[in-house]
Amino acid sequence: MWIKQINLQNIKCFSELDLSFVGGSKEAEPYRWITLLGENGSGKSTILRALGFMLAGPDPAQQLPVKPANWLREGASEKYGKATVTIYQDEEKSEGAQIDQGDFTSQKRRQFTYSCYFTGYEEVQLPSKKSGPKKEGELYLIRRGPSITFEITQPLSWLRAYALYSGAKGWFAAGYGAFRHSGQSSGGQMSEQKVASNDREAYFETLFSDERSITTFEKWMTYLKWAIDTKSDEHAESKLIKTIQIVTALFPQPDDYNAKIRYDHIDQEGRVIFNVDGVCIPSTELSDGYRSLLALTGDLMWRLVQSFPHLSDLKQASGVVLIDELDTHLHPRWQREIPQSLQRAFPRLQFIVATHSPLIAIGAGENALTLRCQIEQGKVKVQPIQDAYLYEVDDILRSPAFDLQYTNSPDAQELQEHYQELRDQQLTGLSPEQETILQQMEEKISKMNRGFPIRGSLDEKISRFLDQWPVKASG
Repeated sequence: MWIKQINLQNIKCFSELDLSFVGGSKEAEPYRWITLLGENGSGKSTILRALGFMLAGPDPAQQLPVKPANWLREGASEKYGKATVTIYQDEEKSEGAQIDQGDFTSQKRRQFTYSCYFTGYEEVQLPSKKSGPKKEGELYLIRRGPSITFEITQPLSWLRAYALYSGAKGWFAAGYGAFRHSGQSSGGQMSEQKVASNDREAYFETLFSDERSITTFEKWMTYLKWAIDTKSDEHAESKLIKTIQIVTALFPQPDDYNAKIRYDHIDQEGRVIFNVDGVCIPSTELSDGYRSLLALTGDLMWRLVQSFPHLSDLKQASGVVLIDELDTHLHPRWQREIPQSLQRAFPRLQFIVATHSPLIAIGAGENALTLRCQIEQGKVKVQPIQDAYLYEVDDILRSPAFDLQYTNSPDAQELQEHYQELRDQQLTGLSPEQETILQQMEEKISKMNRGFPIRGSLDEKISRFLDQWPVKASG
C-alpha cells in the first residue's frame, strides 16, 4: 500500500490542502520519501495525524484519541472539516502471496479514494455520498454535536472488511509521534502476542499521544530469546538475527568520535545488553538517540512481521510509515545519514516525515519529495523545494526551505551589521574614534567568517567576481 494523495478542507490550520505524493523517477510511481518542513504551528503534525487517522481505517480510527471538534478550523464558513485520501494497493507478489491481500471486484481495482467528516458542537448537514443513483432527500446527513463520519461507499466498505482492520495481511501503515520513549520492559517469559497490541489503532498510538512509551523492542527480543531456548518457534533465531542486523545498520558508523556499539546478549532479567566499546550496557540505559531509534525500528520490525508473516525478507514489505520530528535526540551526523539508512533497510516502504533539521532534508537523497509548510496572510500553503539534496547546510537554511536570513548568533549578526556600516562609511570618511572601533572589530569578524568576506557584502561580491574572472594575474 502507498499513498497517492491527501486533501484537507477546514482541518485545523488548513482551509484547503491538496498534496500529491506521486512522481519520483517515474510519473506513475510514488515518492518513497517525503520530507515535511516548516516552522512550529505550520501544519506538519496535522498532515501526519490526518494521514494516520485515515490509514487506520473507519473502525480502528474511532479508537484513537481524537476530539473531532478540535480538528475544525477556526472561523471556517462550513461547520465541518473533511479529509480525503487516495491509496493504492500493492500489486506485487512475493514468496507466492500477494503483498496487500484481497481483490476488489472482478476488475481488481487498485486505487481507492475515501473521505471522512469532522463536526463540532453546532448542528450541521453533511453532504451524503452513497453508491448508486441519488434520490431526493438523500443529499444530506444531519449531525448534532461532535462526530466523526466516514462517507459510506462500496470501495470503503470493502476496505473496511478486507484491508483496513486489525489483523489485515498487508495494507501496512504505522505512525510515530515526536516523543518516542523507550520504556522498561518487564522481562521474563512471554508470548509473542504479549509483545505489543496488534490492534490496528495501536500502530498509530504515539502519533496521537505523547505519553505512550514503546517497549516493543525489549519485549520482542526477550520473547525471541525465550523461544530459542525452548525451541517453541523454529524461526525465532533468524528473526532475532535479522532484527539486530537491521537495527544496528541504522546506527552511525564507528569512527574516532562514535563508539563501537553492537548487540551482546539478553541477560537473565530479560534486559537487552549492548556492548559499547567493550562495556556492557542495557538498551534502556543507552543515550536518548539510541533509545529513540531502538523504540522506532524495534516496533516497526515487529509490526511488519505481524502484517507480513509469509515474508522471510522484510525488504519486500510495502506500506506507509509516518514519523514526526525524525531528528529528535539525533546528532547532526546521524541526522544526515538516517534518511538513506532507513530507505536502504526498508526500500519499499513510503516514509513521510516531519523535521526541523536541514540535515534530514538534504540527507533524504535525489528521489525524495521535500515540502515546506508556510503561513501567509493567515493561511497555510505548501511549497515544493526542488533539489534539496544538492544544498549545503548553510545554503539550505537560507533557501526557501527554511528562509533564514541569518545563520549566525544574534550577537554575531549585530556585530556583522555594525562592522558593515562602518566599512560603508569609510568611503566618505570615518572619525578617528570610528577608525579605532573598526580596527578592534577586524579580528572578531575574521574569526567569525574564518577569513572569508561577509555574506552579501561588497567584499564578497568582489571576491566572487575575481574568482570567476577567466584571466588570473601573473606574479
